Amino acid sequence: MTLRTLRIFLGAPNADTAQARQAVVDVVDRINARDSIAQMKLRLQLLRWNDPLKPVAMSFAQDPQRAVLQGMCPPEQCDLVIALLAHTMGGVLPE
Repeated sequence: MTLRTLRIFLGAPNADTAQARQAVVDVVDRINARDSIAQMKLRLQLLRWNDPLKPVAMSFAQDPQRAVLQGMCPPEQCDLVIALLAHTMGGVLPE
């Protein structure tokens, strides 16, 4: 059985979604670390434009959105898209 990778595109504005973005990163890391997911031969690959380990090259010759789409897998080619929106309302929910 081969390893199957599920690609997750995380789209979020940089300014006010830092905590939510980090929560997604933490959940994906926890899922990938579980033995049960390894036994299923499954790996979650989180794709995001602002990944500090895999920065997307930006060019002055094109707009940033085009650079992001050229530098990584576009959302429509991913298995799941998570979109975090700016200006969330309400408080933090208990775990």
